[in-house]
Amino acid sequence: MVKLEINYRSGGYIVQVANAVVASSEVAWKDLVPVLVSAKGEGSKPVVRRFEREDEEASWIANKIKELSPSYPLSRIAILVRTSYVTEAIERALFSARIPYKVVGTLRFFERAEVKDVLSPFMILANRSNSVAFRRFLQAFSQNLGDKSWEKIQAFYKGDWIEASQMALKHLRPSAAQSLHHLIVLLRILQKNIEDYPTALENFLDAVGYMEDLSEERRKNVQELLLYLKARKREGYSWEDVVEEVTLLSGEEEEQDAVRIMTIHASKGLEFDVVFLPRLEEGILPHEKSIEEDRLEEERRLFYVGITRARELLFMSYTREKSKPSRFLSCIPKNLLDLSAFVKKEKGQLTWRAGQKVQHRVFGIGHVVRVEGPRVIVRFKDGEKSIYSAFLEPVE
Repeated sequence: MVKLEINYRSGGYIVQVANAVVASSEVAWKDLVPVLVSAKGEGSKPVVRRFEREDEEASWIANKIKELSPSYPLSRIAILVRTSYVTEAIERALFSARIPYKVVGTLRFFERAEVKDVLSPFMILANRSNSVAFRRFLQAFSQNLGDKSWEKIQAFYKGDWIEASQMALKHLRPSAAQSLHHLIVLLRILQKNIEDYPTALENFLDAVGYMEDLSEERRKNVQELLLYLKARKREGYSWEDVVEEVTLLSGEEEEQDAVRIMTIHASKGLEFDVVFLPRLEEGILPHEKSIEEDRLEEERRLFYVGITRARELLFMSYTREKSKPSRFLSCIPKNLLDLSAFVKKEKGQLTWRAGQKVQHRVFGIGHVVRVEGPRVIVRFKDGEKSIYSAFLEPVE
């Protein structure tokens, strides 16, 4: 028996996409999820976009929000992500476009502790009297400098914390003095090589062993920060320009009518007129740990949750620079999606035959077993898969 449930939230195409994601599962729990029927008519087809890099994707999202803002309050627009470290590029794009945003359930990217830690050397070099940055610098990169050491350094402070530290060395216990001297030396090396500031900072972090004890999420945030610095370097930004931008981003006040950025987990029970699902890539959604630990169905449920938060418009996107598109996208029939942004090659109508060699972006090379309507049963290295033909390419 098929259970039907009226969905009063989402348009018809969004509901059909959600149904397709559930139907593609091979586990028992899918029978407990009712097939949704929209009470709102067909609505707009969910849009799928592909980008080379994450900054291109983020810029497109910002431009699309500007385009939609006359028709939709910003507070009714949400950007839902699988994991919080991917928000950095999006936050920068929204800031650059002067679009107010609110990060829900976590801190803004540049307000996260590990991000502030890693940027503290730049903040000190930009302003040697920055007490907050210098205290964070000591706490983040040394275990031997406590409150007593800080008090002794303060006693020598006359507007320059680096100079005060050098003067305090003789008055600290040996282990604290050695630790402080080591940090000052590393800071001067960073300053000497600051023209290539991304590499200089990476070398500094390696020298102090900062990444060793970080959790996976915090390590990802630092890696994302380093990617941001490398991108800015390529774009011609100096390290002073970066400090200025980060200071502006950190000081931006949140407004009530603002785009919501949150994880899909945090969005459960909520609904928005417009939803963006960016970075739908292998290793992100599904998450790399879920792939390793064979917990793909939990990720499929999360994708379903993200889709069903949308009332009227749904935009799904991925980038090609770091990974492949999420396998869950291939669960969705092509006729339910707006794929107009994709450049189509003139190949004519493809037909599939048993034994034909084909390629799938996620599963690799396989051979056609049989055709079942819009789906093609393909035998890959790890077994047979049922794939919509739009996501297959013939191999000559």
